[in-house]
Amino acid sequence: GPLAISAVTTLRADGITAPIVSYHIGGLYTTLQHLNDPSFYAVSSEPYPGTSTGKGMKQYVAATKAAGLSSNAPYLLNGYLQAYVLGQALKKCGWPCNGTRLTTALNSLHNLDTYGLTQTPWSYTPTDHAGISSVVIYHWDSSLGRPVPVSKVLAIPSA
Repeated sequence: GPLAISAVTTLRADGITAPIVSYHIGGLYTTLQHLNDPSFYAVSSEPYPGTSTGKGMKQYVAATKAAGLSSNAPYLLNGYLQAYVLGQALKKCGWPCNGTRLTTALNSLHNLDTYGLTQTPWSYTPTDHAGISSVVIYHWDSSLGRPVPVSKVLAIPSA
Protein backbone atom coordinates (compact mmCIF):
# COMPACT_ATOMS: atom_id res chain seq x y z
CA GLY A 1 0.00 0.00 0.00
CA PRO A 2 1.66 3.16 1.23
CA LEU A 3 5.20 2.05 0.38
CA ALA A 4 4.22 1.01 -3.14
CA ILE A 5 2.39 4.30 -3.65
CA SER A 6 5.41 6.24 -2.43
CA ALA A 7 7.83 4.23 -4.58
CA VAL A 8 5.75 4.48 -7.76
CA THR A 9 5.04 8.17 -7.20
CA THR A 10 8.77 8.85 -6.71
CA LEU A 11 9.74 6.84 -9.80
CA ARG A 12 7.16 8.66 -11.90
CA ALA A 13 8.31 12.04 -10.55
CA ASP A 14 11.84 11.09 -11.61
CA GLY A 15 10.59 10.50 -15.15
CA ILE A 16 10.53 6.69 -15.06
CA THR A 17 7.67 5.53 -17.29
CA ALA A 18 8.48 1.82 -17.46
CA PRO A 19 5.77 -0.65 -16.49
CA ILE A 20 5.81 -1.65 -12.83
CA VAL A 21 4.41 -5.01 -11.73
CA SER A 22 3.71 -5.69 -8.08
CA TYR A 23 2.64 -8.93 -6.44
CA HIS A 24 -0.71 -8.71 -4.64
CA ILE A 25 -0.10 -8.68 -0.90
CA GLY A 26 -3.59 -8.04 0.36
CA GLY A 27 -3.87 -4.30 -0.17
CA LEU A 28 -3.30 -3.81 -3.85
CA TYR A 29 -6.87 -2.80 -4.63
CA THR A 30 -6.42 0.56 -2.90
CA THR A 31 -2.93 0.90 -4.35
CA LEU A 32 -4.21 0.36 -7.89
CA GLN A 33 -7.09 2.75 -7.22
CA HIS A 34 -4.91 5.46 -5.67
CA LEU A 35 -2.23 5.35 -8.34
CA ASN A 36 -4.58 4.98 -11.32
CA ASP A 37 -1.33 4.54 -13.25
CA PRO A 38 -1.53 3.28 -16.85
CA SER A 39 1.77 1.41 -16.37
CA PHE A 40 1.19 -0.13 -12.92
CA TYR A 41 0.02 -3.75 -12.69
CA ALA A 42 -0.77 -6.21 -9.91
CA VAL A 43 -0.20 -9.94 -10.05
CA SER A 44 -2.72 -11.79 -7.89
CA SER A 45 -3.65 -15.36 -7.05
CA GLU A 46 -7.04 -14.10 -5.88
CA PRO A 47 -9.54 -12.37 -8.13
CA TYR A 48 -10.74 -8.97 -7.06
CA PRO A 49 -14.43 -8.72 -6.16
CA GLY A 50 -16.24 -7.85 -9.36
CA THR A 51 -13.85 -9.90 -11.50
CA SER A 52 -15.06 -13.29 -10.22
CA THR A 53 -18.67 -14.45 -10.38
CA GLY A 54 -18.08 -17.68 -8.47
CA LYS A 55 -20.36 -18.74 -5.64
CA GLY A 56 -17.55 -18.35 -3.09
CA MET A 57 -16.83 -14.77 -4.15
CA LYS A 58 -20.53 -13.92 -4.04
CA GLN A 59 -20.75 -15.31 -0.49
CA TYR A 60 -17.62 -13.37 0.49
CA VAL A 61 -19.02 -10.09 -0.83
CA ALA A 62 -22.37 -10.71 0.92
CA ALA A 63 -20.62 -11.55 4.20
CA THR A 64 -18.46 -8.43 4.12
CA LYS A 65 -21.47 -6.27 3.27
CA ALA A 66 -23.49 -7.81 6.13
CA ALA A 67 -20.59 -7.04 8.49
CA GLY A 68 -20.42 -3.44 7.25
CA LEU A 69 -16.99 -3.95 5.70
CA SER A 70 -15.56 -3.23 2.28
CA SER A 71 -14.94 -6.42 0.32
CA ASN A 72 -11.79 -4.68 -0.96
CA ALA A 73 -10.34 -4.01 2.49
CA PRO A 74 -6.67 -5.03 2.73
CA TYR A 75 -6.13 -8.69 3.66
CA LEU A 76 -9.83 -9.41 4.20
CA LEU A 77 -10.16 -11.76 1.22
CA ASN A 78 -6.90 -13.45 2.22
CA GLY A 79 -8.27 -14.20 5.68
CA TYR A 80 -11.62 -15.34 4.33
CA LEU A 81 -9.88 -17.70 1.90
CA GLN A 82 -7.65 -19.12 4.63
CA ALA A 83 -10.69 -19.68 6.86
CA TYR A 84 -12.45 -21.47 3.99
CA VAL A 85 -9.46 -23.75 3.38
CA LEU A 86 -9.09 -24.52 7.08
CA GLY A 87 -12.83 -25.22 7.34
CA GLN A 88 -12.60 -27.73 4.50
CA ALA A 89 -9.67 -29.45 6.23
CA LEU A 90 -11.59 -29.59 9.51
CA LYS A 91 -14.52 -31.23 7.71
CA LYS A 92 -12.14 -33.88 6.35
CA CYS A 93 -10.48 -34.29 9.73
CA GLY A 94 -13.69 -34.94 11.65
CA TRP A 95 -14.17 -34.84 15.40
CA PRO A 96 -12.06 -34.96 17.43
CA CYS A 97 -9.37 -33.39 15.27
CA ASN A 98 -5.84 -33.25 16.64
CA GLY A 99 -2.85 -31.57 15.02
CA THR A 100 -1.59 -34.70 13.31
CA ARG A 101 -4.96 -35.49 11.74
CA LEU A 102 -5.45 -31.86 10.74
CA THR A 103 -2.07 -31.87 8.99
CA THR A 104 -3.06 -35.02 7.11
CA ALA A 105 -6.40 -33.44 6.15
CA LEU A 106 -4.72 -30.24 4.94
CA ASN A 107 -2.20 -32.25 2.92
CA SER A 108 -5.06 -34.03 1.18
CA LEU A 109 -6.71 -30.86 -0.13
CA HIS A 110 -5.88 -31.50 -3.79
CA ASN A 111 -7.80 -29.44 -6.35
CA LEU A 112 -10.09 -27.86 -3.75
CA ASP A 113 -12.73 -25.78 -5.50
CA THR A 114 -12.73 -22.32 -3.90
CA TYR A 115 -15.76 -21.27 -5.95
CA GLY A 116 -14.06 -18.17 -7.31
CA LEU A 117 -11.94 -17.15 -4.29
CA THR A 118 -8.80 -18.12 -6.22
CA GLN A 119 -8.01 -18.18 -9.93
CA THR A 120 -7.86 -22.00 -10.01
CA PRO A 121 -8.44 -24.73 -7.41
CA TRP A 122 -6.45 -24.71 -4.17
CA SER A 123 -4.05 -27.59 -3.70
CA TYR A 124 -1.92 -28.74 -0.77
CA THR A 125 0.28 -31.82 -0.74
CA PRO A 126 2.62 -33.20 1.90
CA THR A 127 5.52 -31.50 0.07
CA ASP A 128 3.88 -28.36 -1.33
CA HIS A 129 1.92 -25.91 0.80
CA ALA A 130 1.72 -23.06 -1.71
CA GLY A 131 -2.00 -23.71 -2.20
CA ILE A 132 -2.17 -21.60 -5.33
CA SER A 133 -1.14 -22.67 -8.80
CA SER A 134 -1.96 -19.64 -10.93
CA VAL A 135 -2.15 -15.86 -11.04
CA VAL A 136 -3.73 -13.15 -13.16
CA ILE A 137 -2.29 -9.70 -13.89
CA TYR A 138 -4.66 -6.83 -13.11
CA HIS A 139 -4.73 -3.14 -13.97
CA TRP A 140 -6.92 -0.31 -12.69
CA ASP A 141 -9.64 0.64 -15.15
CA SER A 142 -10.70 4.18 -14.29
CA SER A 143 -13.77 3.99 -16.55
CA LEU A 144 -15.09 1.00 -14.57
CA GLY A 145 -13.67 2.14 -11.22
CA ARG A 146 -12.15 -1.25 -10.43
CA PRO A 147 -9.30 -3.60 -11.28
CA VAL A 148 -9.68 -5.59 -14.48
CA PRO A 149 -7.68 -8.60 -15.68
CA VAL A 150 -5.18 -7.84 -18.42
CA SER A 151 -3.85 -11.38 -18.73
CA LYS A 152 -5.26 -14.84 -18.98
CA VAL A 153 -4.83 -17.19 -16.02
CA LEU A 154 -1.08 -17.84 -15.81
CA ALA A 155 0.18 -21.09 -14.30
CA ILE A 156 2.91 -20.76 -11.70
CA PRO A 157 5.34 -23.58 -11.07
CA SER A 158 5.16 -25.51 -7.84
CA ALA A 159 8.02 -25.23 -5.39
